[in-house]
Amino acid sequence: MPNDGAPRITTAELKEFACEDQAVVIDVRNEASYNAGHIRGAKLIRKQTFPSFSELPKDKLIVTTALDQTNITSARVVVDLKAKGINNAAALLGGFAGLAKCRFTG
Repeated sequence: MPNDGAPRITTAELKEFACEDQAVVIDVRNEASYNAGHIRGAKLIRKQTFPSFSELPKDKLIVTTALDQTNITSARVVVDLKAKGINNAAALLGGFAGLAKCRFTG
């Protein structure tokens, strides 16, 4: 596990949280990648245009996902959120590419 300060979440854990409506997925890929396929219900938000942090849910886990399997991009977003006092965030292990093995995209 990288020592970047960003918690990680597995696809199985995300499915559990999603089934219980306890997670919000923030997709930080580009629009073309998002349009080609994304996690059902995920919000496309570019890191540069992140919404007001007060708009993010405080009662749900915020899961960030990006294209890279190393989680570098999504982990950076989580670290940025933590710096703003948002501690209910985690990066998706394996990134969007890690979801290719499951039916969690739409």
